[in-house]
Amino acid sequence: MKVYDPRTKLVVVIALSSLGVVIKDASLLALVLVVGIIVSHHFGASMLRAYHRLKKLLVMLFLIAVLQSLFNGQGEALLVWGNFTFLTTGGLMRGLEFLLRMAIVLLSATIVATADEREMVQGLVQSKVPYELAFMVSLGVRFLPMLAQELQDTMVALQLRGIELKKIPWRSRLDTYVYLLLPVLVGTIKKAEAISLSMETKGFRARHRRSSYRRLRFATRDVFWMVGSTMSACMLLVLYWQ
Repeated sequence: MKVYDPRTKLVVVIALSSLGVVIKDASLLALVLVVGIIVSHHFGASMLRAYHRLKKLLVMLFLIAVLQSLFNGQGEALLVWGNFTFLTTGGLMRGLEFLLRMAIVLLSATIVATADEREMVQGLVQSKVPYELAFMVSLGVRFLPMLAQELQDTMVALQLRGIELKKIPWRSRLDTYVYLLLPVLVGTIKKAEAISLSMETKGFRARHRRSSYRRLRFATRDVFWMVGSTMSACMLLVLYWQ
């Protein structure tokens, strides 16, 4: 697998996510999603691993899309009860567009996840982004898997105590989730405080200028992907707005 500059991946991600946010046509969003899957595979992102990590989130996004389709009054009515219209063709299209849009954004995140954290920080610094901001971005990306692992460990501990969430009523299940979120958030805040104390002990921001052992340099393939993704996104937006 070829190694790409993290700035190249950022440009590709910005192009894909911008198309996903701006475009409101389901067919074009589906085209962008297919192209994104191919590009993500080329950069070495694991789609199967991303699906397992985001499976619960995908269920929530699907439910939101269904709610959007149920309470949208545009188009022909498909499901009517009395004077209230539950489902329309326009609502279905809105729900489909929402799912495609979120899939593109999540797919873009898998491309960023293939970049090394230190190289990502160095790439942002070389792009004239303040080091503090670049470090915060890297730290935020690191905290998301930690939060997911903390929640997973809490769920496993709950199952070891003989509690099966799938077998209890919905109301009790929601109350259980609320009780679980509090210790997870408290544990995450404690880890953040420990990291903050460690940074202060090591003299973070003691000097305004920082030196770096490694300097990132663009290769020919990096220039090709950056220029190609930017031009392709601009051309597709121009065709969409015409």
